Amino acid sequence: LHDILPLIEKYLAGLPAGEIHEKPKDLGLKPLPGKYNFSINENLEEKSNIIVKLNHYDTITERKVIAFSALENILDMKLKEELRQKQGLIYSWYVACRFYSVQPSPYSQITFYFTCAPENVDRVVGGLKAILKNLRETRLSKEKIKAIQKIELNQSRRTRHDNNWWSHALRDFVMLDQDLNTLMEYEDYIQELTPVTL
Repeated sequence: LHDILPLIEKYLAGLPAGEIHEKPKDLGLKPLPGKYNFSINENLEEKSNIIVKLNHYDTITERKVIAFSALENILDMKLKEELRQKQGLIYSWYVACRFYSVQPSPYSQITFYFTCAPENVDRVVGGLKAILKNLRETRLSKEKIKAIQKIELNQSRRTRHDNNWWSHALRDFVMLDQDLNTLMEYEDYIQELTPVTL
């Protein structure tokens, strides 16, 4: 990061700003409050697609991004163990934990995607609720935390070699007026993950 800052100052900060200074405009792009159920019936095949979204308004920091990424890996493991391997309820699954820097109300969102047999929809949703309840009430073991830390370190080191990741990170941090140096403190944040913080 220290190597790139002089280049940013030289090539980007030196560009003429012009006379128009745009300010963020609130377009009302916010997730719906409360609980909503939507059903779309397409008689294509005997398969149901389930999408569950959990929204929460929260400020964004690099420490929280790391913890959220760790949560995504934990949820993926739990879904695989419980709903796929033990109960055989789902064909496929995907979980995404994301922060959205939509001004002036940044928010976080956890999205679950499942495909299953139509008759298993209620059982899958019930199973997901049980997994979430268990995670809230039971702390993870130290061994599980160490495994998650190893995954997070590998992912974080890999993503920081990707130009798209840097482009999005720099944009978000500038928009949110945050310290860019925290982007390189990810290893410290990963080591701070404990059964209490997750």
